[in-house]
Amino acid sequence: MGLEAAEPPRPILLLVSHARTNPLSPAPDLKYDIRPISNPPKPIRDKYTGVDKRLRGHMLSHGDFLSLLDHAETEIKELMQKMSVSEPGELISATQTWTSPSSHVGMPPELLDSGYARNGNSDEIDDIEEDDDGNRQTLRVSMFCVRGRHRSVAFAEELALRSWPSSWEIRVHHRDLGRPKKETGSRNTDHRGSRLGRGFLADEVE
Repeated sequence: MGLEAAEPPRPILLLVSHARTNPLSPAPDLKYDIRPISNPPKPIRDKYTGVDKRLRGHMLSHGDFLSLLDHAETEIKELMQKMSVSEPGELISATQTWTSPSSHVGMPPELLDSGYARNGNSDEIDDIEEDDDGNRQTLRVSMFCVRGRHRSVAFAEELALRSWPSSWEIRVHHRDLGRPKKETGSRNTDHRGSRLGRGFLADEVE
């Protein structure tokens, strides 16, 4: 009786949400800036995070949010296709940062059929790729907002629910969701508040 050939391990699509501070290392293959999209109202932010349906439902009412989701899905699938025909270790693309289309029109690039990994606190992408053999291809995609608790988390959750090839394993990691606010917030918030006004600060720092 002949031995059956083992199926090759599925490549991984790793979606990582995080705050704008402490960029991921190594750099992701694609990076999306969610900050130009308006925050949910403060009562919703205070009660929910981006993993909650109430907050995600609010974000899905924004055309900019939906447009960026569509754009990200298209870009990721293009890279998936390139990776499927590339040799292991071959450089696929440089890191690119995309923002909300309506907020930065004409701005050039700046530079779940499977399980989830949530609530981690590592800045190192390698630390959250739980591979036993270390040989699986991984497409790393990051998305960030100010604190990494609301907009970017909702974006990662909704992106994971899009239709992805069954040959890929989808993983989601929310780096800053479990961290204290003082570790993920922007610096010098008191000075910004005095210069820009309370309304701006309330929308920006959450």
